[in-house]
Amino acid sequence: MTFGEHIQSLMDERDMNQKQLACELGIPASTVRNYVRDLRAPDYDTLKLFARFFGVSTDYLLGYNQYDANIEALELEVLRTLRQLTPEQRQVYLRQGKAFLKK
Repeated sequence: MTFGEHIQSLMDERDMNQKQLACELGIPASTVRNYVRDLRAPDYDTLKLFARFFGVSTDYLLGYNQYDANIEALELEVLRTLRQLTPEQRQVYLRQGKAFLKK
């Protein structure tokens, strides 16, 4: 996936549009649009801003995480779900998952 495809996917997970994302990040909507269309690449600081906002690595955004290519659809769904939870919900989610391992 390209940077723009990753950003679009992460926005879809949060049910956000480009204008909302731009407002959240404090950057122009036209800049976000250019990133999503892969017409422009972010500088280092902006890349970190996206990673921090979405809770992902910069490697993930840039498509350098080789493991991503091998993740099964179910694993991706678990990750998408986890990203949408509050910190408290994440802890409950993880505890429940670990409880299945003990059975």
